[in-house]
Amino acid sequence: SAFDHHLVGLARYRQGDWPGARQAVEQAMALRDRQFAEDYRLLALIEFQAGNVELAREHAVAAKTKPDVWSTHAQALADEWELVTGH
Repeated sequence: SAFDHHLVGLARYRQGDWPGARQAVEQAMALRDRQFAEDYRLLALIEFQAGNVELAREHAVAAKTKPDVWSTHAQALADEWELVTGH
């Protein structure tokens, strides 16, 4: 399911596997009929850690235009974005 792929992406992000994390989150997004902020926030973190700062910022901006599905998880990712990037 899309949720499972998102969780795999989060786990791979935590392990420092940026390509694997990106692939899992992109698979989650492909399985959904709507786009959600959590996926974009996680992609932003992945891209930032991978050194793709401009793409990370684009994903962070996109996250602000999408609905949150899991509010607690969404806030945790938003907090981590601020901690990691200083923004």
